Amino acid sequence: MIGILLALLFGVTLMAIVRMADRPNGLSMMGVIMSGYVLRLILQNFVRDIEFFNHRAGGDCQGYEQTGIEIARLWHFVGVNFMTNDELPGLGPTVLPQNLFAGIIYLNAGDATRLGCTALVAFAAGITCFNLYHLALQHGADPSVARWTMALFYLGPTYLHYTSDMFKDGLVACFTVGALASGIRLMRHVSLLHIAIGLLCLWALWYVRSYLIFITVAPLVVGLLGMRSKSIVRPLFGSLALAMLALVAFALTDAGDQVTTSAVGTYEIGVSESALGIHARGGSGVTFDDGGSPYGQLWLKVIYTLFSPFLWASGSFGFQVGKLDVLIICFFVLRAWSASHTKDLRLVFLMVMTFVIPCTVAYATSMANIGLIARQRLVIVVALAFLASFYRPAPRKAPAETEASRRRLRLATDLTRSRA
Repeated sequence: MIGILLALLFGVTLMAIVRMADRPNGLSMMGVIMSGYVLRLILQNFVRDIEFFNHRAGGDCQGYEQTGIEIARLWHFVGVNFMTNDELPGLGPTVLPQNLFAGIIYLNAGDATRLGCTALVAFAAGITCFNLYHLALQHGADPSVARWTMALFYLGPTYLHYTSDMFKDGLVACFTVGALASGIRLMRHVSLLHIAIGLLCLWALWYVRSYLIFITVAPLVVGLLGMRSKSIVRPLFGSLALAMLALVAFALTDAGDQVTTSAVGTYEIGVSESALGIHARGGSGVTFDDGGSPYGQLWLKVIYTLFSPFLWASGSFGFQVGKLDVLIICFFVLRAWSASHTKDLRLVFLMVMTFVIPCTVAYATSMANIGLIARQRLVIVVALAFLASFYRPAPRKAPAETEASRRRLRLATDLTRSRA
């Protein structure tokens, strides 16, 4: 029962947010967001039975569910509190999804409710895409182009699959985009609301994918340096100077040791030989002749990170479906490149690329499995989708101008014939 109530509550809340923020465009985005939300609630009934990218059916969503049940039952004895690895050994650095799911399960008297938990993930997925859609409109994007560009990501096969059950990927994208979008909005004017949202998202991101904090903070710094500046020079050199100062401070002092230990440790585990070996043994595993270095053959790993599975590769049904995402990514890259030449958007593009480039390199160093990287790169793809939202097609010639051009062409042809 609690699952149905939460599904309705999250749905109504999502509808209210879209309605209040998208008034100038009527109900244009409402249908896209709400249809995606409902579709996810339907898919959660059988997503675990689908072997995506040749993985075993189910996946880590079952682990999050079991941990959520365990935490909820513990709360009945020790009281409700935020569980970390210290209170519950073996929980690991990723603890926020389990605590959120445990809260829903706790409300359900300790019984699992996949519908209620998936409703939370689906809500996060809808907020993520609408946040960037609304941000694109605030910076002059065409509403129609922005709407269908974000819809293409929102309803894309990989994002749809990993936000239709109790996976953490929807929450990772939500918190990453929340911090990134707040940084871009702070570039235009100081807002206590967006400072609070940005800090809250960074805090949450620490408990879902800690090393992304350092990548996500970079656009925030660029945005603050570029506030009320029409030139790209100041934020560019300012961000480089701050980066150098930060490196010196970390090298000469103990500042940030406690903060960086967990993030660096998590990243090092991800690029360790044992982790890469385990991932490479999967059905869509990939090995590189990199001499044991995560930075070996980096150029090839970057290509795999962004554009695998390749169109000519063979594999499972999910592997073939994943090729649709590759086509979508290529589409986003081409449109983002076209839109990057817009002079008024250079600072916005710089901010986003200070996230996209380091994030791509970070994931490329841990590239060992196509199915896993397809999940991890979702935060990169949604950022590219945001940039692609600013694409504007070349203006068509007016009918009068076209007819005049035809007349001049006919006149030139007749003169050439007469001279001949």
